[in-house]
Amino acid sequence: MSPLNVKDLKDDIDTFRDSLNSIYDSTNALLQTTENMQSGLSQAQSGLSSLDRANSSISASKDSSFAKSETA
Repeated sequence: MSPLNVKDLKDDIDTFRDSLNSIYDSTNALLQTTENMQSGLSQAQSGLSSLDRANSSISASKDSSFAKSETA
């Protein structure tokens, strides 16, 4: 077994620290991307709800127009 080399140990600790920092940065980037996706999905949901309301309004107007034309 080789003797404990302080320089190698320090290098290993530095490498470990750098790896942890990279993991931390990557995790933050992933979380930010997830937040952005959530915001985009919320906007898409709002847009689809608006389209659904417009569709309902058009359908109601169409039904009313057909009813008026049948009675005329």
